[in-house]
Order: sequence, then C-alpha cells, then structure tokens
Amino acid sequence: MIAPRLSRGLCLLVGLGLLAGACSPKPAATTTPTQSPSAGAVSPTVTASPTAIATTPSVSPTRASAPSPTTKPSPTPSRPAPATPATAPSTPAVAAVSLPKLGTYVYDLAGTTQSPLLGIAQPYQAGATLTIDVDETNPQAGGTEVGFRGTTSQDQVQTTTKQVYQGSRVVLTLTNLTFLGLASYDCSYVPPPEVLPIPLQAVTVPAQSWSGTQCAGSLQLTVQGPETATAAGQPWSVWRVHSVAHYVAQSSVDVTLDTTSLFSPALGMAVSSDSTTSGKVAGSPFSSHQVTSLRSHP
Repeated sequence: MIAPRLSRGLCLLVGLGLLAGACSPKPAATTTPTQSPSAGAVSPTVTASPTAIATTPSVSPTRASAPSPTTKPSPTPSRPAPATPATAPSTPAVAAVSLPKLGTYVYDLAGTTQSPLLGIAQPYQAGATLTIDVDETNPQAGGTEVGFRGTTSQDQVQTTTKQVYQGSRVVLTLTNLTFLGLASYDCSYVPPPEVLPIPLQAVTVPAQSWSGTQCAGSLQLTVQGPETATAAGQPWSVWRVHSVAHYVAQSSVDVTLDTTSLFSPALGMAVSSDSTTSGKVAGSPFSSHQVTSLRSHP
C-alpha cells in the first residue's frame, strides 16, 4: 500500500512546496496592472504689447498742412503652440515578500487523486483540508531558513519542506516525504532552485535543474501580476506564479507537477492553488488534480 500513499504524498508535496513558494491556484478576480500617471502639460504664457507706428506729416510752404494719416496698428503676435505633455515611463510593479508567520494555515482541498495500483480517480471528500504548519525560522549567513510541514485530512502522509529567503530570491533546499510508519524519502536540492524572486516582480526565470544521489529534476518558473483574489473572507493583492517541475527520485518516482498559485507577498503564502500531477510510481502510472483555497491563517 506504499504506492497509493506515495502518490497522495506527491500531491501533498505539490500543495506544500508551492503554497509556500511557487504553487498553484484558481484566480478569483483580476485587475489590470496600474501604470504611473503621466506628467502634466506645461502651457507657456506669452504677453505681447503691440506698439502703434505713427507717421509724421510733411510741411509745404505753399499749402496748408495735410491731415495726419491713419495710425496703423502692428500685427497681433502669434502664440507658440503648447508644449507636448511629457509622458513619464511606467515603473514595473514590484512587491516586498514577507516571511510567513509561525502558525497553522488551513486550505480547503478539492479535486481528484488516482492510485497507481487501482488506476481509479477518486475525489477528495467534502470538507477535505490541507494543513501547513510554519514551524521554524532560522536566520543564517545566507538568509533566513523557513520550515513548512504539511498534512491532509485524508492521507497518512507528512511533507516537510525547507526554503531559504535570500536577499534576491527564495530557494528550495530540502523536502522530506514520510508515509507514517512505513517509509521516508528525502531530497536535498543541489543547487537549490529559485521558487520566488525578491522583490516579487513579473519575470520568467531561466530553466533550472538539480541532481544528487537522492533525487534529480528541473524547474521552469514564471511570475505575473499583480492582481486581486479573495480567500479566507477578504481580498488579497496577489501574484500569479506558474511552475512546471519534473522530479526523479530513487529510481521509483518519476513525476511532473504543473502548478499555478496566487501568492500573497503580504501573507508570505499562496492564498489558492491549482496543480496537476502525472507520472509513474514504482512503474505504475497515476495522476491527480488538487485545488486549494485559504480558509484560515495566523
């Protein structure tokens, strides 16, 4: 029975790893990006004082003086055209990323999971939840390490993930997948892949890869935003994070995880996610689809 639990654990790994760094969601509402206002127009004022040109009459000794000719006004000076308003260049949107608070984050969980043994997709039960505990923060020379521990209400699986918040990015350093009382799988990422840029901004990160005795794989990451989503009864300013990860572990796991999340930089966590997992466990094919939405947070 390790294989079906392994598949569910991998699904949990998706929810955990990318809820904390670069996972998946269904958007609730979007808004168009805000652009910087343009500079106001400058209208120069021109003051002109037209001067009259007077003609002096000539004097003749034999006839009376002729009347003065009519005064000719000078032509009205033309005003220059108003200056074209200068348009300020738009400033790319960025957002500072907060460290997630210690405590428990609960997500409503929906979707289906397919056992590699039975080959039958089964829906998550009504009221199913994904729980993520942020249980440690450790300042280091290279940044702050944050530990996440995830479980679901249906599976006897626990996933531990560690990420390091560096000056310019968040990287994934370790994942442990434990089937309670049965087996445990570790993956140390060398080099650690980037799962979020700091500050948060629209970017496509070049393809990344890692390898080691425990696991190997690759990651593609794209960030877009900002937009607005509603979760846990309130609106959030979020960024859309899309990742495609391929994992190979200990010759028994070969999976691809396609995840889109709506990540809140203020919360330091995703508020929703939508992920699809497909691959093989111990040679048996399986797939799953998980949709999460934040229910409560510290």
